[in-house]
Amino acid sequence: MLVLVLVLVLVLVLVLVLVLVLVLVLVLVLVLVLVCDQARRADTTYAGGASHRFC
Repeated sequence: MLVLVLVLVLVLVLVLVLVLVLVLVLVLVLVLVLVCDQARRADTTYAGGASHRFC
């Protein structure tokens, strides 16, 4: 019984970590897309042209 409980806890922790990583990746992608859209609309570079390097 203890082994089953430990396995379930480990699986839950792994799933939570994967979900957190996916959320972080999605947030980073959204931020990059927003910065790229702003740079394209304004035709200006942010932080020394860093946005245009990512785009």
